[in-house]
Amino acid sequence: MNKFLLLFLFFGIQFGFSQNLNKKCIPENEETVINNLRTGIIEIGDFTITDTDGNTLNLYQTLGEDKTVFLDLFYTTCEWCQYYAPVIEQIYQNTGAGKGDIVIWGINPYNSNADIIEYKANYGITIPCAGIEGGGDVAKDIVIEGENFQGYPTYFVICPDKTVFFDHCYPPRLNGFNPYFEASAQSVLNAGFIASKTNICETKIVNFTDNSTGNIISWKWTFPGGSPSFSSEQNPSIAYNTAGTYNVIHTVSDGSNSNTMTKKEYITVNQLSTVTMEPFDKVYIYDPPFELTGGNPVGGIYTGSGVSNGYFDPVTAWIGSHTITYTYIDLNNCEYIVQQNICVNECTEINENTDKLNFDVFPNPSSGEFKIELISNKNIFFNIEIIDMLGVSIFEELNIEVNGKYVRNFNFNNLTEGVYFIMIQYDLNLYVRKLKILR
Repeated sequence: MNKFLLLFLFFGIQFGFSQNLNKKCIPENEETVINNLRTGIIEIGDFTITDTDGNTLNLYQTLGEDKTVFLDLFYTTCEWCQYYAPVIEQIYQNTGAGKGDIVIWGINPYNSNADIIEYKANYGITIPCAGIEGGGDVAKDIVIEGENFQGYPTYFVICPDKTVFFDHCYPPRLNGFNPYFEASAQSVLNAGFIASKTNICETKIVNFTDNSTGNIISWKWTFPGGSPSFSSEQNPSIAYNTAGTYNVIHTVSDGSNSNTMTKKEYITVNQLSTVTMEPFDKVYIYDPPFELTGGNPVGGIYTGSGVSNGYFDPVTAWIGSHTITYTYIDLNNCEYIVQQNICVNECTEINENTDKLNFDVFPNPSSGEFKIELISNKNIFFNIEIIDMLGVSIFEELNIEVNGKYVRNFNFNNLTEGVYFIMIQYDLNLYVRKLKILR
């Protein structure tokens, strides 16, 4: 035989084999079964088998445990069963080897236990298999009833709700059944939910999210201590106004069956504390920054115009009324907010008097050189003090006499840019002017 003929035969066989991967084995005595076609079946019938190791396996009992059942219909001399057996074995191992939510059973309607044990040994199969001695023939007739059964091997994915994916992935691929396994898992009716928060303060709202599985058409929630205490929404929002620890009960239904999840002592509602803030005294524009106090309990945070690191600066806030907010967070992480107004006043006399005193500073703003002019309608002795924003004294002179007009030139070219206060004081009278130094 020449080499060209050998090549032709080799590639011809290979091509023919690849074209027949989707074929099945058909025993002669099942030809009539193939023609018995009924479609549209929704629910598979129950059966019980005994595998070659003596284990009894019941379909409905297994489905009732929310497991997905994968069936492999085969017989030992079927060449395509032999060819695909390692693929099904690998799927069995990948899905937990029968210990997870997916179980795989082999159904053989013809062979004895001895034949099946030999078959499993030859092809490295560990899947539980039932032959004619274990009810495989009866189980096979039940599962193909009403289906378009076309031969061996045939694969079923049976969902916990007893619906079936019949021979949807042929020839079988390692990950080919994954979409059907995932769809089967979604068919399991299981109530489930989470809450946005489980430890809250009185009057706060909790958002509940339903994460149940199954073909759900209705939701029923019960919220002891909540407002409202009942809900039929899928994802309700509930307010808790009274301190305590509360259960949450969630029931879902697919129209035929229902499933309930109860989470005991799931929501903890903490009682609110009493938080106050005392009113503020009068503040003048010339006052240096000062630490804010009066919030009770202590340990909170002050915020507002002119506030930095717990200190209030009248110059930064400037003249007018300003809202100071005190925020306190207790040990239960409950947040409280109280507010008071603080008023920054322009400079005025400490005591009312009828003395006329005109006091001015110019130029203002200044580069550091400026003039103070003071006019009094009587003879007085006064003090001059210049301070910075922190209250540090820059200049001071005492007991200056004036009767009429007083003018004084200053040169503070060494001062940094900023705001300074020039204070004139005599007896119990105090006058202040703000000076801006600009470079």
